[in-house]
Amino acid sequence: LPRQVKSRIEALLRLVADKPAVVFWVGDRSLSEETLYRHLRGINRIIVPLEREALAGSGVSVPAEAGEMSLAAGDAQEEALAAADVAGRRDRGEVVVFRHADPNVIMQVFPALSPEQVVRLMGPAEEVYFAPGEAWGGNIKRGRRPVDIVAQGGMLRLTPENIEAISASRMLAARRRRVEAFQRSAPHLLQGM
Repeated sequence: LPRQVKSRIEALLRLVADKPAVVFWVGDRSLSEETLYRHLRGINRIIVPLEREALAGSGVSVPAEAGEMSLAAGDAQEEALAAADVAGRRDRGEVVVFRHADPNVIMQVFPALSPEQVVRLMGPAEEVYFAPGEAWGGNIKRGRRPVDIVAQGGMLRLTPENIEAISASRMLAARRRRVEAFQRSAPHLLQGM
């Protein structure tokens, strides 16, 4: 029904108004606002691999169970929670804030995830729509929940391979920005390249 579709799109545009970014989480009729709210609160924090090398030589003493983010936060309780979650695990990590409402972040993270991680990220949603900035591809993107895949338990945990893939996409975006800047300011330097 084109008239209904048009009115829904207009309502969404009014909702978005002048906001710089938006991410839409989509589900079937059983997806309630409360269920989605609880899920989004549950993925506000994720676990990423420790970055000890980044702290090497900085003069900062890093306890075995703490990472850069928990040290920066200076929160003993947060540090204890992170330590409890990673204690006894072969792959240690630190708890960080995950900006799941930022389409640029979703654009970097979503393609790097395994199907099990995608299911954990999606929670009760079937699809997620987002519009990243031009540096991240622009336009409207859609992520779908994989079928017949069981989510990983607990907090969403990124692996070193996930971080590598995200870093590669960030490097590519940085290169695109530099090339665009040169094309605008000094196109003669790019001739023959």
